[in-house]
Amino acid sequence: MINILLILLSAYILWQTNLRTSIQTLVTSNTALHLFLASSLSITLLAFLKAGTSLAMPLHFLGLTCITLILGQRLALLACFISALGLLFTQKLIFEQMGIFLIGSMMIPIIIFELFRVSVINKIKKSWQFILILASFGAVISFVVKTIINAFYYYFVADISFSQIMDNYIYLSALFWIPEMMLNGTIIMTLIQHKPHWVASYATVQSNK
Repeated sequence: MINILLILLSAYILWQTNLRTSIQTLVTSNTALHLFLASSLSITLLAFLKAGTSLAMPLHFLGLTCITLILGQRLALLACFISALGLLFTQKLIFEQMGIFLIGSMMIPIIIFELFRVSVINKIKKSWQFILILASFGAVISFVVKTIINAFYYYFVADISFSQIMDNYIYLSALFWIPEMMLNGTIIMTLIQHKPHWVASYATVQSNK
């Protein structure tokens, strides 16, 4: 029941982002379509690479910060939904876990990061600040939000003990912070140097100069 409610909540969130406009963007722009497909595939492949000491509480890299900066929040949320369907189709994600995967591991971290981005973007004037504050530090924020939401789910819904969650999930998640920072920061740094027009959020920094 909880899984169905979370899936419905994720569908509602996606609908509220004006899905029709998002699809029109993909139809009218080949660049946006290619970036969207590449982003969807990338976060799907990252979700394939699961780690951790407990099969019930897997850990994996997210890559959500960079796709949000590249695509914008609306298309990033749509990419997450496509990614979840891909994982479900390839049997890397069971249906009973789809709700918490969409909400806890994808959509809520993106929404929290977007709130953070909006709150600081007008204060960022340099490229290195964009990379460090948004791409790198923002990646840690997304990962921590994901970890906390999933931890609550494991405790209250999956009925996993507090000590197991701390030892096999919370503590281990900190090992992903620096690699997650480097993953997102490196991608955004490379794009800003060579294809800055591919990073939708970067235009605001250019206008602040």
